[in-house]
Amino acid sequence: MHAFQGWAGFIALVYATLAQGAAPAPAAKPDLEKGKQVAATVCAACHGPDGNSPTPVNPVLAGQHAEYIAAQLAAFKAGTRVNPIMTGMSSMLTPDDMRNVGAWFASQTPKPSAAKDKELAARGQQIWRGGIKQGNVPACAGCHGAAGAGIPTQYPRLAGQYSELTLAWLKGYASGARAHPTMAGVASRMTEADMKALGAFFAAQASEAHAASDAELGAVGRYLYAKGNSFSGVAACAACHGPKAAGTAKRAAASAVTAQRASCRLASAAARARSKSKRNAW
Repeated sequence: MHAFQGWAGFIALVYATLAQGAAPAPAAKPDLEKGKQVAATVCAACHGPDGNSPTPVNPVLAGQHAEYIAAQLAAFKAGTRVNPIMTGMSSMLTPDDMRNVGAWFASQTPKPSAAKDKELAARGQQIWRGGIKQGNVPACAGCHGAAGAGIPTQYPRLAGQYSELTLAWLKGYASGARAHPTMAGVASRMTEADMKALGAFFAAQASEAHAASDAELGAVGRYLYAKGNSFSGVAACAACHGPKAAGTAKRAAASAVTAQRASCRLASAAARARSKSKRNAW
């Protein structure tokens, strides 16, 4: 009996050790109703109950990525992103609260907006799509998407934001008042006129920012394929897969991507991005 107890104890120890090294359980699905309650009691006064901010001082949160909102709230609470008001507001929120309210705002629809100055917005669109060559400013679309919808957890949605707020953000990055490894360098090479143009373009985007035309998506895709995005550490696809996407003999792993389904390529890219997730600030 003593031997049996010793063996059973050994087995119990093994299982306990394995349990400690097991993968954590997946996070629970966000509770939209609880998120709505947090939005109504904590956020509505500044950002509106549905995330459509009534004033240019505060960002529009409707349609913003849930993971991004939760990450920013956590940064405010931890003090890694500094804002006296948001530090106080986030201090009362739990991680679940942040996830829930992020999901609530993400499920809301941004209100449509229009350009106040169409010529200025057109200039902003040029910068958005092609950058500023003489200033070594990359195309914003390379990170924030062809229509400003951003990329979950990495790059925020910018479509529909107030032009005044966008200008303030860019000036903060340029002056160093708001630290960011990528945006500080980008904004510092822009003139205030460039910043105002981008702000006008962002504000003019339709509420359905994700519905970019195939032509817009194709133009951005061609640029990234040929040149990459050095500011985000993304290499040009052509370097491995060839200028015409036919693959290269030098690298066995560099397969041909011509005629592959876009959904297949997107799934593969998303899987790689998740393994090297970055957190950005708006």
